[in-house]
Amino acid sequence: MAPNALEPVVAPIELEYDHEKRQARLHIPDLAGWTIEPIHNPVTGEEHRARIDLPNGFEYRVAEQGNAIQWQTNAGEHLTMSHENTYAHFTRIEWRSDGSVR
Repeated sequence: MAPNALEPVVAPIELEYDHEKRQARLHIPDLAGWTIEPIHNPVTGEEHRARIDLPNGFEYRVAEQGNAIQWQTNAGEHLTMSHENTYAHFTRIEWRSDGSVR
């Protein structure tokens, strides 16, 4: 599926995550990072809570929507990019031994 095999990278990962507040920050030095916050109502500026509810979803059941204020990766020529104010979501995933998700 992937013609090019790359060597694994071992690096420290800093992660701060609050599911209820829909806030997160990830930092992997010299490799990647992102900051996520709740989406905001474009008229009032207030935090706006939105969810995707998939009762029979196979990846997740409920996803809280967020705004990726910024995210970037610097993982080689074909994996270097940076974006601002893009889609993000928070979800809890529990894989079962039979392969199903709860």
